[in-house]
Amino acid sequence: MRKKLEIPVALGLILVVFFINITVHLAARLEEPVFLSHYYSVPMEDGISLEFSYIANRDEEKVIHSVRLPEVGDTEGEPWGSTREEYGVYSLYRTSIEFCFPEDMLDADLIFTEMEITWQDGTRTTVDIGEVHLYGDTAENSVLQLTGSGSDSEGRAYTKWQTQEDVEILGVTHYGENRFSDVIKLVGEEDKPQEFPVSLEAGDLFRLDGYFDIPQGDYRRQEVVGIRPLLQVKETDGSIRYVPMEEAVEHSPNLGFRQIYRILKMKGAI
Repeated sequence: MRKKLEIPVALGLILVVFFINITVHLAARLEEPVFLSHYYSVPMEDGISLEFSYIANRDEEKVIHSVRLPEVGDTEGEPWGSTREEYGVYSLYRTSIEFCFPEDMLDADLIFTEMEITWQDGTRTTVDIGEVHLYGDTAENSVLQLTGSGSDSEGRAYTKWQTQEDVEILGVTHYGENRFSDVIKLVGEEDKPQEFPVSLEAGDLFRLDGYFDIPQGDYRRQEVVGIRPLLQVKETDGSIRYVPMEEAVEHSPNLGFRQIYRILKMKGAI
């Protein structure tokens, strides 16, 4: 009698495990791709490329075909350079999107928080991407002559200038929200924290490095960030000029399955 019961019990356990797996799989499944939170604050250009990251179900192909910005006069974006990494039941995509703004927008300050995405399978969704702030390019800079710039794979950026006249650098700011000001570190020569104001004479060289130092456990570590800090420069006649660093200070999250799962939970996607 015992042997006769062993087979039904085993089959029952298999069915229970099967249904549990199905339930877990459906609970973790995304209805549509979920974008990470992005924060960009960079100068406006007629052609500007920004990278966006998003999470999709692993068994679906979710490649961006085209982009439209409903908040910015229906400006369109062209995707290029997409990559895909797999983490458990999810895929993480990173795609650069180039936007071409009409000439009458190049001097304006623009903010957009969502994109209308058309996917390669023909479906269309409107997604929350965080906040992108594009500010009108500053007036032509004749005070600080650019002599060098660059950035590394960790998002650290530097710019070097030579002064063309006596100036005083009052400090550094950036457009948009200041919620990253406390974690942007600015250093000068010998990698020492840069203090302001800085008085410079004509012909002096000045270098500024910037990088993010976001503490462990801070929610901002899960965001994609790119900011071009602006130098507040006081000229000899007392006027104030804003000179942006040539490269953006950037931060990209180091993601794994646990971090992706946490992001999806925070966004209410699962």
